[in-house]
Amino acid sequence: MATIDLVEVRKIYPNGVEAVKGIDLAVADGELIVLLGPSGCGKSTLLRMVAGLETVTKGEVRIDGARVNDQEPAARDIAMVFQNYALYPHMRVYDNMAYGLRNRRMPRPEIDRRVRAAAETLGLSTLLDRKPRQLSGGQRQRVAMGRAIVREPKAFLFDEPLSNLDAKLRGQVRVEIKRLQRRLGTTSLYVTHDQVEAMTLADRLVVMNQGAAEQIGTPDEIYSRPATLFVAGFIGAPAMNIVDGTMEKGSVRLGGAGAPTLPLERAQAAGRAVKIGLRPEHLVPDPAGPLALAIDLVENLGADALLYGRVPGGASLVVRVEGAALHKAGETLRFAVLPRNVHLFEPKNARRIAA
Repeated sequence: MATIDLVEVRKIYPNGVEAVKGIDLAVADGELIVLLGPSGCGKSTLLRMVAGLETVTKGEVRIDGARVNDQEPAARDIAMVFQNYALYPHMRVYDNMAYGLRNRRMPRPEIDRRVRAAAETLGLSTLLDRKPRQLSGGQRQRVAMGRAIVREPKAFLFDEPLSNLDAKLRGQVRVEIKRLQRRLGTTSLYVTHDQVEAMTLADRLVVMNQGAAEQIGTPDEIYSRPATLFVAGFIGAPAMNIVDGTMEKGSVRLGGAGAPTLPLERAQAAGRAVKIGLRPEHLVPDPAGPLALAIDLVENLGADALLYGRVPGGASLVVRVEGAALHKAGETLRFAVLPRNVHLFEPKNARRIAA
């Protein structure tokens, strides 16, 4: 097990493109950190710099306090799991898992012990004689994880390992990865663009955007107190409602004159223009609520539904409610929201306003 420290890490390509912009991150021993963001945000590049597969332009990567910028990948004592499994098709599962240990000339009894222990942990004991083509996608990914586990590395690096699996398998393997990481207690960095994966796996999240870390925190911190408009819109399904607003004494107005107002936890300067964030699940049906939503579309999700509509003043909102068959387009329903669930952001720099 190990600590991983990134100090002002940057990646600038020869054409001048800055893919990673000064990331600072301290990963504790045994912690699972998820790098989350859209395609092209720099998360995989950052992971590859930790692995030694990409050079670091500026800054330092430290493992257990030692600078490893110039170390070869093999010398860093880390194991990487890729999305494409990278299994040898002509080898049995056992041989795929043992291959790296044999290259290190490890004694046969120790190789056998490690492979069989990893196979037992991952539920692969009955599959050791099969070839990769005889396995399902989830089983192949478990073999790839087993190949990493047998090395008993200081840290695991996962690069979108579930991207090639269908939704049901992703859920199953995600649970297996979390259980495995907790059992082994191995420091882990995990890259994904899937926020469900990120929220369920992470001890802490790094939400990345255009090469920069927008926010670092626990899943609950990032969900409850998004630091920027980007984080607010990226975390949550469906996405947070973002509408223009104006501050009034002790409240905020959704739009101009005639639009509804919402109470705040603390007063702000009246007349100030803001962006208001409201999560669909935080809008609660209330006959006396300030938001009268004229519904124009109902999206049935089974146990619940999404209501799309507008409130007086023209602001569009999406609301998540229980009971899909209870509401119809053309209805007007009233909703309330607790002051602590009203998020305010600066229109210019998109940063959170304490509210």
